[in-house]
Amino acid sequence: MSVTYCYGLKSIHFSGLPKLMTIQFQSNCGLQNVELEASNLYSANIRQGFECKFNLVPCKNLKKLELVGQWITDEWLRYHISELPLIEDLTLMGCLKLERIKISSHRLKELYLFQCRNLVEVEIDAPKLCNFSYSGRRGLSFSLNALAYLSEAIYQMPNKTINIWDVEFLAKLSNSKLLYLSSFCADKDVVIPKELRETVPSPSPNVKQLKVEMSMAFIGHEIAKLVDNLLWIAPLPEVLIILYEFDDDKPMDSISFKFSYKKPILIEENPSCCKLLPVPCWRHCLKTVTIENIRYSADEETLKVEKETLEKYFYENAKCLESFQFLCGGVS
Repeated sequence: MSVTYCYGLKSIHFSGLPKLMTIQFQSNCGLQNVELEASNLYSANIRQGFECKFNLVPCKNLKKLELVGQWITDEWLRYHISELPLIEDLTLMGCLKLERIKISSHRLKELYLFQCRNLVEVEIDAPKLCNFSYSGRRGLSFSLNALAYLSEAIYQMPNKTINIWDVEFLAKLSNSKLLYLSSFCADKDVVIPKELRETVPSPSPNVKQLKVEMSMAFIGHEIAKLVDNLLWIAPLPEVLIILYEFDDDKPMDSISFKFSYKKPILIEENPSCCKLLPVPCWRHCLKTVTIENIRYSADEETLKVEKETLEKYFYENAKCLESFQFLCGGVS
């Protein structure tokens, strides 16, 4: 059922709808009050940019909830989350009245927070959380208890250089199997300041797959510096993927790295590169590197420079590297 662009309605009360599984409200100007009683409702999508009171509490079987708009308050969200314990998938987008989100749920599996720009505190206790995505302001207080199940975490980075808050935020997502960092403009935005590298540990030592999306091309010799910074963020990945979308009409450029490791070889007792880590970093145990470079925006000369640059970088930095492969495809 969809209630959209209905002008003039002030109040709606739905009841006695046992077969209703999904409902959507969108852009109903003038709507002030909605009471919804649907015992088997599975999904609710509410996109209201106007002040409106929604009561979804009777929908006890609700599992998926997407909320967009300025009408959602801290109190409303806290009350509905407590009264709807079966919610597994929650999206909050552009909820500018939200300042403090506190969620405790043993059912929640997916949580997406997008541009709720007035948040000052987020506290999530969801042990079964599988997927988490955040896009918004820096500086808020953030805590997350989802260590046992988190398989994917997405952080849409601000268009600014990485700072201490970003590193601490990523550290709280450190047990995710896949970490996806998006919205970087260029490789210079991925530079980790020297003072951070020397004073805080790498935030994502347990991440197995790191994926990064950029909107400007990396070229030639720049690739080594980019990879070096990404391998500081996640110092023992199995897969590293860098994506670059330069034209909506063409496939994305990508360069992917597959790594295999062996037992660490430590020549010095406390190497500076991993003195803040619980285990040695890739430099002491990297065995093989296989790179697949699919580029539509790079010519053969650029790819040649990238191959030479990366080969030099890995052989100079990996203490026990046995194999380096560089595969090309998609050159225009």
